[in-house]
Formats: sequence, C-alpha cells, structure tokens
Amino acid sequence: MNLSDVSVDGLTQLEARLAADLEMVKRVKALVLEYQKLGARSTGIPGGSAAATALGISATSAPGTPPHSPTPIPQLKPAEERLTEALATMPPAGFILDDLSTATYSPNGWLSKDEIKSWVKGMVRKGKIRVVEVRAGRIGSIYAAVLPEASGTEG
Repeated sequence: MNLSDVSVDGLTQLEARLAADLEMVKRVKALVLEYQKLGARSTGIPGGSAAATALGISATSAPGTPPHSPTPIPQLKPAEERLTEALATMPPAGFILDDLSTATYSPNGWLSKDEIKSWVKGMVRKGKIRVVEVRAGRIGSIYAAVLPEASGTEG
C-alpha cells in the first residue's frame, strides 16, 4: 500500500478486497469441516482434528455462512468399467481413440491417453475390438467394437 492509496476511496477498496478474502477463507474452512465430518483424517492444521477442536473451529463459527449438509462424493468407477461402458456408446462405423477418451470423461477426471491406448490394444488382441482402418499420424487408426448381437428374447 502506497501513500497515494491512503485515501477514503483507497481504503474502501482495500476493505472490499479484505472482506472478499475473509469470505473465501470462511468457505474453505466450512469445506474442510465437511470433509472432517465425512471421516477425513487431515485437517490441514498441525495436530489434526484435536488441534482444530482446541482452536474452536466449527462450521457455525463462520457468521454469514449458511448451514448446509455435506454433498456426497460419488465413487469413481474403475477404468475398465468406464472404458467398457464408453465402448458400448461408440458408433458401429468406427471411432478414434479421442472419441473413446471423450466418452470416458467423468467429473472426477479423464483417463490418460496411454491407459486408453493400452486397453484398446488389449481388446484388439482379445477380439472385442477390430481395427477398421490403420492410419499413421496424430489421430491414429479407426477402431470398431465387436459387440454381441442383442437377441430379441431377453430375459
């Protein structure tokens, strides 16, 4: 803060920035406490949850923060399952690895290109995916799933 900032307008702007920072700290603290309640061991405070309790940190200690129930965190499906589900959504005419990568996206993250490529190569060896067109270059080959035909008499 410079001497030129020491004015009513400058101090008002500083106060607004500090209030915004304080509000963000309160939100982060409330999130940390939610995860503590879900059973997380680390609180980010040396000494763990005992130190947090001794410091008197609680969700209700942040005035202006509305009480809310913690949102459950969805479990991430295994890569094999995500890839198999994505394969079923691919067009029968063929797909490239980027299409499969896009189809496996979940809010918890992407699968790596190497993991997808390795899985596709393994499925080609097993005969569950066929290579439609071999192409060199960045986009790569075109693949198609060899899925069993759906029977009309499903039980």
